[in-house]
Amino acid sequence: MNIRHPAKSKFIPIIDSWIESNLDKLLSKCEITIFLEPASGFCKQTTQITVTESESESESESESESESESIFETTWQYSPKSFPSRIKVLAKVLQERRLYGRYDTSHHGGKLAVKKIF
Repeated sequence: MNIRHPAKSKFIPIIDSWIESNLDKLLSKCEITIFLEPASGFCKQTTQITVTESESESESESESESESESIFETTWQYSPKSFPSRIKVLAKVLQERRLYGRYDTSHHGGKLAVKKIF
């Protein structure tokens, strides 16, 4: 299933800073976690996301156009509307940082976890 990245979120700078400070661990395929307030989230199971270069990035379009076309792939098997928004933000940050690949992710009780698997 393909999910669109969020256009904006208050969690983008928080997650971006977290990824930056844990980049070596992430690239070493270690799980990294962060607790986000308010504590929420119901995705107890791990879901995989695949972050790739967007078509608009490869075509060097403007930033506003690339945001509207920006999507990622997931193994999520429920309604796209119920996909955890903080994992959407994580996928957006990973794509913006060009950290392409496949990741195991989860978000429950405010704990966001990610591990690169490929």
